[in-house]
Amino acid sequence: MLKNYDFITIDEEDTIEIDDAISIKETVNKIEILIAIADLSEYLPLSLFHLAYNTQNSLYFIYNNFYMLVDKKVIKSFSLIKNTIKPVLIFRVSFSKKLESIGFDDFDFDFRLIEIKENLSYEKADKYNPYQILNKVAKQLISMRLENGATILNIPKIKLDKNFRKIKFIYPLKGYRFITQELMILANHLSAKIAQKNNIPFIFLHNPTNLENTKKSKIISNPLEIYQTLRTSELSYYSLKNRNHNLVGLQEYAHITSPIRRFIDIINQRQLLSLFYNIDPYYNENELKEFISIANLQNINKNNLYKNYLQSYLKNYFHFNNINTFKGYVIDKKEDYIKIYLSDYFIETEENLNQIKIIKGKLEKNNEIIFQKIKQ
Repeated sequence: MLKNYDFITIDEEDTIEIDDAISIKETVNKIEILIAIADLSEYLPLSLFHLAYNTQNSLYFIYNNFYMLVDKKVIKSFSLIKNTIKPVLIFRVSFSKKLESIGFDDFDFDFRLIEIKENLSYEKADKYNPYQILNKVAKQLISMRLENGATILNIPKIKLDKNFRKIKFIYPLKGYRFITQELMILANHLSAKIAQKNNIPFIFLHNPTNLENTKKSKIISNPLEIYQTLRTSELSYYSLKNRNHNLVGLQEYAHITSPIRRFIDIINQRQLLSLFYNIDPYYNENELKEFISIANLQNINKNNLYKNYLQSYLKNYFHFNNINTFKGYVIDKKEDYIKIYLSDYFIETEENLNQIKIIKGKLEKNNEIIFQKIKQ
C-alpha cells in the first residue's frame, strides 16, 4: 500500500463513478503529482467484463443514467470513495517548481493500493482550492498542447433540471474542471507514451482533422467559429497505430482514465499491467482489433444520440419557459427554410421563414440575426 500521500477525488456533485484521484507533494525544487486511476484490470470478474464489453460506455441523460457496469453497488465497489482502500493505476510525474517548461522525462507508472482521504465536488474544490500550484501546472499543460497545434473548443456542458425549468452552462476551462481535465489528458498521454516506448499492442486514440492554420494552436470561444470548426472536424477513432490526435495537440494519446465508465480503458489498463509484471501482453493485435471495431461504431452512435438528445431537451426547455426569441448565425437558406446556429445554446435549428420574424440582422450566410418565432 502506498502511504504518506493524501489522495482526493474531484467530480460533479452527483457522480457515482469515481474513477480518478490526485495527490501532490512539493519539495524545495520539485512538484510531484500522482494521478490515480481505479484499477479494473485484475479485479473485474468475467461476468462484469462481458457486461462492460456489451455496453461499452456509460450514457448520461436528464431522467436516467445508463451505467456501463449497470448496478450501483458494483460501481461503488470499484469507485474511489472516501476512507476506502482501493487498487489503482498510478502515474507519477515530477516537474520543476519554477514551471518554465514542462517535459515528460521524469515520470513512471505503478499499480498500488491507496486510501482515499476526501471526495470533493468541483464547487467545493474551487472554494477551498486544496492544491493551488495545480492551476499553474494545468496552464502549462494546455500551453504545451496549444504550441503543438491543439484546437480547443470552449463549449459548455449544458445541464437541465428534470422539469425543464432551469438551465446551467458549465464551461470546462475554469477552476478544478480545467485542472482535472488537463491532468486526465496528461495521464492518457503518458499511457500512450509508455505503450509506444515499450512496443506493446495498445489502443491509441487518433484524430486526423486538418484545420486551417488560423484555427490551430487556439482556444475557440466564438460560437460561429465553434460551429464552423465542428462542421469541418472529423470524429476521433481508436487505432492500433500511434498517430497524432490533432485536436488535443499530442502525438501519443489513448484512453485509460475512465475504466468504470468506458470499456477501452479497461483493455489498455490490462496491457500496461502485463508490462508491469513483465509478461506477454494480455491481448494480441487481432483481439484488440475486435475491441476497436466495436468501440468505434459505438462512438459514432453515441455522438449522434447525444446530439439528438440535446436538441430535443432544449426544445422542451424553450417550450416550458415560453422562450421564443433567439440569437444565432445564418448557416443556410433554401426557399422558405433557413438553418440557424443558435449561439446561446450551441445547437443547429431549421425554421420556416413564414413562421419567424427577423428582429435584427440580414438573412445572409454567417450573419448574426435575432429572430422571434410566431405563435401559430
